[in-house]
Amino acid sequence: MKIPPRNLPIVFVILALVVTTPHFAIAKSSGSGNGGKKAAPVVPHHTTIQTISATSITIKSSGTKTLTITQDTVITFKRQTVKFDALKPGMRVSFVAASDPTIAARIDADDPPAEAKK
Repeated sequence: MKIPPRNLPIVFVILALVVTTPHFAIAKSSGSGNGGKKAAPVVPHHTTIQTISATSITIKSSGTKTLTITQDTVITFKRQTVKFDALKPGMRVSFVAASDPTIAARIDADDPPAEAKK
C-alpha cells in the first residue's frame, strides 16, 4: 500500500501521537505531574486535650498547640460524629489541620489514656 505524498504529514502526526501518548499516560499515573514527587500522606497527631474554649481547643503532646474550631470541623468520639461540647479535657485526640495549620479540619476523640483515668 503506497501512501500519497500529500498525506505524509498526517501520517507523521498520527505516528507521533501513538508513540508519545503511552509516555504521558505513564508519567501522569506515576505522579510526575508534580515534579515526580508524591503527595505527602496526612499524618494524624495523637495528643491529649488540655483546655477547651467556645471556639478553640488546646492540646498537649510534647508541647502545646491551640487549634481553632470552625463550623466545618468534623468531630468524632469513638468513631461517632458528635458536637464540640462532647469533648472534655484529658481525652485523647487525633487531629488533622486544615490548609491553615491553626484550624482543625478533623478531630477524632477517645477516652483518656488508662494512666490518666482516676
